[in-house]
Amino acid sequence: MSDANAPKSFRLQRSSPDGIGGLCAVAAALLPLASPMFFFFFSLPFLIVAFVLAIISLVQQRIAGGIILMIGLFIAFPVSIVTMISATKSRMDHAHAIRQEREDQGKKRIETLAAKHRAENEAEESKEPAPSAKQNLATPIALPPLPETIVLTQSISIQLPYGKTILPAGTKIQLVARNGETIQVRYMDADYEIPASATDLK
Repeated sequence: MSDANAPKSFRLQRSSPDGIGGLCAVAAALLPLASPMFFFFFSLPFLIVAFVLAIISLVQQRIAGGIILMIGLFIAFPVSIVTMISATKSRMDHAHAIRQEREDQGKKRIETLAAKHRAENEAEESKEPAPSAKQNLATPIALPPLPETIVLTQSISIQLPYGKTILPAGTKIQLVARNGETIQVRYMDADYEIPASATDLK
């Protein structure tokens, strides 16, 4: 049935303020499903238009339609907010899932590269010849123990706290340590360095 052949009362009812306001309220409640930003750009203006149309319906003595539209507005407004929050949460969850998937893929690539690098290192180490036991074992050098006392084979002069004195050949003195060509001896509770060649130390 075309608009020209439709009854006049039907055409008036379909284009009445409360009918148009109802369509605006339904659109305002559902538009945030498409995008949360639609709540600010479309839903709020549609709700305002529907509220104005409800007032117009009441002024035009369309009491029932105006009251029903007012009730619909009180329902459509929270529904649109809930729809916007749900759509926002859904988009955030989707973005988080994508980000988590990318992070997991990155970790897997890193682990794969690390495993490949370890395998290459192990292969290179297996190709290297193992060091021989002779190379790993250090040959200890046996040093003869130092005697506790030595005998001077020639006279030497040492500097005492109160002056110089000469130790004659054949004097026995205590050996403390050897430093190459010199030795450290203890005489009268003091240490002195003398040439090793002046003693019987081999």
